[in-house]
Amino acid sequence: MGNTSIKEADEWTEGSHSLDISCKFTPSQYLKHTSGEFIEGCLSALPWEIYYNTVSMYESVNASFNFINEIPEELSLHIPHLRSLNISHNQITSLPNSFSLLLHLRLLDLSHNKLRVLPQPLTRLQQLHTLNVANNGLSELPATISKLQSLEKLNVSNNRLRALPGTLVECPRLHVLVTGGNDLIHPPQAICDTGSEATLQFLRERHLPTSQQGTAVKRSVFTRVRGQQVLASVSNPESASMEYRQAQGTSRTNKRRCPLMPPVSASTLKPDQLRDMLLGLLYGMAIGDAMALSTEGLNVDECLFFYDPENLSLDDRISDYLRAHFPPHDWSSNTDIMVITMEGYSANPHAAAQAVYRQVKEEMSRGIHTVNPSDNSCLPSALLLGVPNFYMDHEVKMNAERICKATHADPVAQAACIFLALLISSVLQGKAGDGAASITCLINDLKEAVEVYLSDSKDKKRFNSAFLNKDIKSLHGCDVLTSLSLLMISLSSENYNFKEQITRIIMRGGDGVCVHASVVGSVLGALLGYSQLPQDWLFQLPQENIELMNNKLNLLLDLFGLP
Repeated sequence: MGNTSIKEADEWTEGSHSLDISCKFTPSQYLKHTSGEFIEGCLSALPWEIYYNTVSMYESVNASFNFINEIPEELSLHIPHLRSLNISHNQITSLPNSFSLLLHLRLLDLSHNKLRVLPQPLTRLQQLHTLNVANNGLSELPATISKLQSLEKLNVSNNRLRALPGTLVECPRLHVLVTGGNDLIHPPQAICDTGSEATLQFLRERHLPTSQQGTAVKRSVFTRVRGQQVLASVSNPESASMEYRQAQGTSRTNKRRCPLMPPVSASTLKPDQLRDMLLGLLYGMAIGDAMALSTEGLNVDECLFFYDPENLSLDDRISDYLRAHFPPHDWSSNTDIMVITMEGYSANPHAAAQAVYRQVKEEMSRGIHTVNPSDNSCLPSALLLGVPNFYMDHEVKMNAERICKATHADPVAQAACIFLALLISSVLQGKAGDGAASITCLINDLKEAVEVYLSDSKDKKRFNSAFLNKDIKSLHGCDVLTSLSLLMISLSSENYNFKEQITRIIMRGGDGVCVHASVVGSVLGALLGYSQLPQDWLFQLPQENIELMNNKLNLLLDLFGLP
């Protein structure tokens, strides 16, 4: 049953120190494998080529989602430089004593296996800083776990634990402790469910000595990029734009080619600035959406366990049932909805509305959105509808209301869509000015204008509440008001740091975080411009996604007559 050979597509290549022999499943295969059913193509043992009669230079091995039931004794001797080992979703019941000889191992993922006790060799891994033993059958943790002096993150969720050892606080760097899905009485599960800080504090108060917190990781440098595919064909964008306008005035054919070309007085922005804002709006949404898909549905402790907020990367996205629906590094349907709206609404608004409805319905079937009359799935398309005819407020309002009604009947949801569309159109008109003060004035004006469309006083009160909440920790849920509140908090900051604001949102996890990050990402992207989006996050998007987006954006720029 199964096989033990390394798949050719995943073989180690010259210059690489990583090996990926994991299986990739469809959602239905994921469910079968999780229930213990063997899936054709899974490995039944680690390939002997990587540890037999040779010394390998591998530093990272991913053997997850197979049917492996044991770790060979020789592994640590023949892969001595191993720093990261992911052997989750297998049939492991124990570890050999020689496992403790992996002196450089820093990250170990043994989740979704058959462990009944925590193997003692684990407690002798002095460099281990991340340990995941979730979804096993552990009934207790040994007191010797305190020997893991470098341990920073521990995930023991969904086991059979009744108590956590007090010696955990003797791990001086431990600050993320994920314990959900157990039936703990020490500490009480209710305390554990409030988060790592409360759990560790409970243990500290009942155990000496008290552990000391580790030092914070230095923040990564914010990198900016400007896309080469959207540079003007001439050095002076004003001249290029004027050429477009002159051609439009002399040729009826060109009028058809640039149907969205705004009048000269439509915006105070220069053509180069307007183009940069449009690109920033759409790519800002795509980046925020893709990054947030990594934490959609996770709680705060799980986010902290699986991801480093100082160095977020799409390369680190975990594999589970939800994320099995999406290719690696992909964005969610929020960006797909935006693309559908962008390419179809101006020509055929009713067909675009129907396409959005079908896409949202499919998204809900994946479990990303709950059935909620004011859930935030209506917001991505509304953001895009602030772009066509952005200089005509009544047209923007009508389009946003129409697209929202395709999926939502709640008046507050419709008001939120209208507000976001008008906010985007105002930014493109150049009304945002410079700094938070100008944005605050613009927001207040738009809020008052949108309130007129709400006839019920209760609906007005609900809508206004989104602009009053300044505490990000108190915001929960996947409704439109939470998305608006998170946006208002981000816009109230003195400096619009894209990475900082998006990271703060996605590390909250929960349902609807993809839309939260999409909304904030698109607005910040429009304000900052494409040239100031983080380069490292942008280039992590799949190449085919970037090519698709670039094609759509070039068509959009042609419709606007922008150089």
